Amino acid sequence: MVSREYQIIWLTHRHMLIDQTADAFYNFAPLIKSQNPSAKKLDMVCVSGEHSSIKATKKTDDIMIIGVQSGFRNIDYLNKVLAKKIIIVVDEAHHTVAMSYLRIIKYIRERRKDVKLLGLTATPIRGTDSESKFLMETFYSNIIYHISMSELITKQILATPVFENIETDINFEPVISIDEAKLIKRYGEIPPTLANKIAQSTKRNEIIVDTYIKNKERYGKTLIFALNGIHCYTLCKDLQKAGIKCDYIYSGNSDNEEKIRRFKENEIDVLVNINILTEGSDVPDIQTIFLTRPTQSEGLLMQMIGRGMRGTLAGGTDEAIIVDFNDKWDTFNKWLNPKWLVDEDIVAKRPDTREYREIIIDRIPWDLVGDIYSGINFEGEKSIIKTLTLPAGWYPLVDNEGEDYKMLVFEKQLPGFKKLKEDLDGKFDSFNINENKLINQYFGGFEMPPNTDELKLFLDNWQESNEFPQLFTFEERNNIDPIILVAKFKEQNVGLADLEDEIMKIFDQYKNIIEDIYGDYNSYYNRLMDCIRYDRGIRPVSSTIEEIPIELIPFRLEATYDLQELYNEVVDEMFDGEYEGIQSIEWTDKPYKSFYGKYFIGGRIRINCLLNSPDVPRETVKFVIYHELLHRDYWYHDREFYRQEHKYPDYTEHNRFLDYGIGEYKFEW
Repeated sequence: MVSREYQIIWLTHRHMLIDQTADAFYNFAPLIKSQNPSAKKLDMVCVSGEHSSIKATKKTDDIMIIGVQSGFRNIDYLNKVLAKKIIIVVDEAHHTVAMSYLRIIKYIRERRKDVKLLGLTATPIRGTDSESKFLMETFYSNIIYHISMSELITKQILATPVFENIETDINFEPVISIDEAKLIKRYGEIPPTLANKIAQSTKRNEIIVDTYIKNKERYGKTLIFALNGIHCYTLCKDLQKAGIKCDYIYSGNSDNEEKIRRFKENEIDVLVNINILTEGSDVPDIQTIFLTRPTQSEGLLMQMIGRGMRGTLAGGTDEAIIVDFNDKWDTFNKWLNPKWLVDEDIVAKRPDTREYREIIIDRIPWDLVGDIYSGINFEGEKSIIKTLTLPAGWYPLVDNEGEDYKMLVFEKQLPGFKKLKEDLDGKFDSFNINENKLINQYFGGFEMPPNTDELKLFLDNWQESNEFPQLFTFEERNNIDPIILVAKFKEQNVGLADLEDEIMKIFDQYKNIIEDIYGDYNSYYNRLMDCIRYDRGIRPVSSTIEEIPIELIPFRLEATYDLQELYNEVVDEMFDGEYEGIQSIEWTDKPYKSFYGKYFIGGRIRINCLLNSPDVPRETVKFVIYHELLHRDYWYHDREFYRQEHKYPDYTEHNRFLDYGIGEYKFEW
C-alpha cells in the first residue's frame, strides 16, 4: 500500500505491539521497491505515551503506528496530517467495537471518504452474539483472508497441540454463595469473589506446582494463566519456594516489561500472569501453557492457548503442551475445554444482551495474603491426569467452495474412524447418514468427538470420491520436514551432486503428503534449498536499509514582529477587544531554551525572543501570546485550560510547530 502512495494509520492498544509493528516495517522496508522501484525513503512514526507525541506526525509520513488511547485523546491533531489516500489497519481487530477505535475510524472517514479499513485478528469473536455481529458489520462482513488452525498446524506455522487434562478433584461448589451462583448463571464466568476463594486454595495450588515440578524437563518454558492478582502472587511464591525460577506480572505493575524480557531471555522458567500475555506478546519459544482459570469465553481461551502455539516455521516449538486444570463442578460444569478450539468456525453462543452491575472487589494487602491463603481448605486433596490428548494427523479434504481443508484428527478418534470405515464403506445408499447419530455411535466415549460440520464434510468427500480419505500423520510430516532433512543431509555429508537424487527419492516415497502441504515437487525442492541457504529457511530481505541522516535548516534569529501589534490582534480576535489585568508584554532580552512564554502574577508577560524570527509563523507567535493570556484565569494546564486553548484557530498546527517543527532548525547561540 505504501508503494501505491497510501498512508498507513496502524492502530493498536499496547506499547509492545507498537514496537513489534515498527520492527516489522523497518526490517521489510526494502519491499517498498517491489512495486515502486523509484522509492527513495520510508517515513514512519510511533505515537504513544512511551514513544513520540502525535504532534510529531506529518502529512508526509508513510506509516503512523498509533496507540489508540493517544490517538483518541489527541484526535484533532490528525486533521492536518492525513494524506490523500489512507488505509487504517486495526491490530487485534476484535477490539474495534470499543469507542476509542470507533471514534478514530469515524473521524478519518469523515475527512477521507475513500479510506480503506483492514482488521487483523486471530479471534474474530466477541463476548456476545450482538457484539460479534457489530464487529463483522464494522468491516462490512468482508473476510478477505482466513486460514484454519489445522492448516497452520500441518504447515508447522503453529505448533502441534498436546492436551493434558488435570483433574484436581477439588469441589468449590459448597463455598459458592447465592449471589455468586446467580452471577455464574447470568454471565457464564467466575465472579471476582469466588475467584479469590479458588485463588487462595492451598491444595489446588499444590497440585499446580506439583504438576510442573514432576514434568519440569518436558514442560520447559511455561506460561501460567492465573485467576487474579492474588493467584499470581501465591502461585509464584509457591513455585519459588520449590526452587523454580519464577516471576509474576499483572496489570498496573511497573516492572512488567522487565519481567517479560527476562522470560524471553530464559532468565526465568515460569511466568505467571492474568491476561497480560493474551495478545501480541512475542515470546515464540513458550513450550507449555497452564490454564488454571475456568472460562466460557472462546476468545479468551483461544488467546491463552495461542501464546504457546508458535510453530517451528515461526521461530517457535514443534509441540505445544496445553495443561488444563479441572476442578469438580456438579452444577456449574459448562467451562470450555481447550481441545474444542481446534474445531473450526467457533461461534460465541451467548445471549444477545447482558446486564452489568458493579462488583466490589476486596483489596487485600499482600502481607496478609499468606495468612488467608494457608487458612482456607476445600474438599479434595488429590489430582488425577485424566486424559492426554495427542493429535495423530489430518485428513485432506475439499470444502464446499472447492478450497483445500485439513481436518485435524486425534489419536483416540482413530478407532472410531476405523470402525466407521468398516461399517459404511460402499453402503452410503443404505446407511442413515445423520452426523449426530454417527458421532454418538462411533465417538460416544469420554474423548473429544469430531466436530459435526467437519464430520459432514468428511462424509461428503468420502461419498463424492468413493474413497475413504487418506490419513496423513505427523510422523510422516516429520519425515519430509525440510529443516530436519537438511540437518540429516549435512550430518551425512550429502554432496550437491547427490542432493537432487535424495530429494527425488523422498518425493517419490511421500508424494501425496508433500503435494498436500507444499503443492508440487518444485515448491518442495525450493523450500529445501531455502533451508540449506538460510537459517530456518527464512530468506533475508534482498536489499539493505540506509537510514537518512537528519539535515537541519539554519535558523534565522532576526527581529521580525511588533509584539504589541500581535498582542492587540489576539485581544481583538479572541476577547472582543477587551482583556483586563495585563500590565506589560515584552520580548525576553535573549533567546532561551526553556519556555516560549511566561505569565507572571500581576499581569506581566514575557515572550521568548527566539520566536521573533521569519522562520516562525506569525500566527504561531500569536498563539503563544493567547496561551499566556489564559494563565490570568487558569494557573494550571488542566482540562479547562486546554478546552479554552483549543478555541484558537488551528491550535494543533501551532502546537505541532512549537513541539517538533522548530526542532528541524539548526541553532547557533
